[in-house]
Amino acid sequence: MSPSEKLTPRKRKAVFHLVQGKTVVDVSSELGISERQVFRWLKEPAFRNELNSLQLNGMEEVSRKLVHLASTAVDTLEDVNQNPTQKGAGIRVRLSLGVLDCIGKWNEMVDVSTRLTELERKVFNGKK
Repeated sequence: MSPSEKLTPRKRKAVFHLVQGKTVVDVSSELGISERQVFRWLKEPAFRNELNSLQLNGMEEVSRKLVHLASTAVDTLEDVNQNPTQKGAGIRVRLSLGVLDCIGKWNEMVDVSTRLTELERKVFNGKK
């Protein structure tokens, strides 16, 4: 039985909304429950596991897209380096550098998120 099968339909909806970026206030309003109830659910291991799993899947999808963008950005920089006088070279360089900067920030965020998830797992499972 998958973790999501252990959740009630209402909890699955809450997880879905949270993964979509909605706040606890939004989720509680959408489902007609108290914010306190959503916070209680967030403390339940099955609920947290499902939420973390779906968030991780989303992050992996974004990471795959960023790898493709990084490749394109590097190709663009190589092209401009070989043909620096081409029209729009400056804009292409700035966009490429912006993409690469975002990727660096994304990698930092993924690292922090991974560490936080591991700490939460240890706390919720009572491990030191």
